[in-house]
Amino acid sequence: MEGIRRARVPAFLEEESLPAFVRARGIRIAGLVLAVTAVGARFVLDAPTYLDAAAVVGILPELLVRLQAVGRRVALGMAWARNTGR
Repeated sequence: MEGIRRARVPAFLEEESLPAFVRARGIRIAGLVLAVTAVGARFVLDAPTYLDAAAVVGILPELLVRLQAVGRRVALGMAWARNTGR
């Protein structure tokens, strides 16, 4: 019964739509560490510009997971508002 009554969201907003390695906590933490290190090295050590790309690549897994969660909340909130007439 839970599956029937559960609020639905578009398929791309389901948690399982992102690959497991992107959702893995270790990958997300390592990506954030890479991004912080790359940005720090870029500004403190005046390192090469390719570290900007490393920072973007490092932050992508966390960004994807967060954006998906926000989209899911928005979709569920809109469905709730539509069902309650608000």
